[in-house]
Amino acid sequence: LKRLLLAAIVLAIGGVVAVFVVFRWLESVPQMDGITIQSGTEMSLHKVNQTAITNGIKEWTLNAETVDLMGTSKKMRLTKPTVDFFMQDGSTLHVTADEGVLMIDSKDISASGDVHIHHKDYLLVTQSLEYSHQSRRLFTDNPVEIEGPRLDLSADSLFVDLEAQQIIFEGNVEGKIREALTF
Repeated sequence: LKRLLLAAIVLAIGGVVAVFVVFRWLESVPQMDGITIQSGTEMSLHKVNQTAITNGIKEWTLNAETVDLMGTSKKMRLTKPTVDFFMQDGSTLHVTADEGVLMIDSKDISASGDVHIHHKDYLLVTQSLEYSHQSRRLFTDNPVEIEGPRLDLSADSLFVDLEAQQIIFEGNVEGKIREALTF
């Protein structure tokens, strides 16, 4: 009976020590308030900057509030991304969105959720945008609206060739041109 009572006391003291050690260890783990890590994420980073340079020429710079590295799919999930595309004339095309994806191998970028594109005095708004790094082209099949000092325009889709600095609007294109026309 004494041995049984002694074993119960040792087990009780051991249990209290184990609980104390576990709770002390949990307190030492840093807390990340407001940050959620999604399933499938191998690594999550905060305040990230990446620049794409080809043959010594800076093509774009990407910033994001958070980046989740999805290792098996070789992509980065972006929160609040901003991308600056550098044009041949020295100007910058600035893109912001709620979220995005950067494909690690191809450097292709997808942006979605309240996408804004700023270039000089013009603002273009859409819900999603795709960027092909190999061809340096932007495109969307979602409705777009562009506002600026010389025109307002809306269309069903958009195609931008960054190298040729050309924009093509397609489908139900409507707009107002605020410039004196001479015939």
